[in-house]
Amino acid sequence: MTKNMMLKALSEFVASKGVESMTLAEYKAVGNDVPVRDYLLRRKFGSWNRVMAAALATLLKRLPQ
Repeated sequence: MTKNMMLKALSEFVASKGVESMTLAEYKAVGNDVPVRDYLLRRKFGSWNRVMAAALATLLKRLPQ
């Protein structure tokens, strides 16, 4: 999976939950239903805060203004 594919899957997942962002603990609590494992996201982006910032930016870019 590329970074863009990961972000798209994550932003769709977060949007389906009806929230703007999730903490790492909330994301892990979902279990095996997450689209991308948290350790893969953190390896690509460096930290969970960077992951959520990129996902939020992707989500906002995709929403109609």
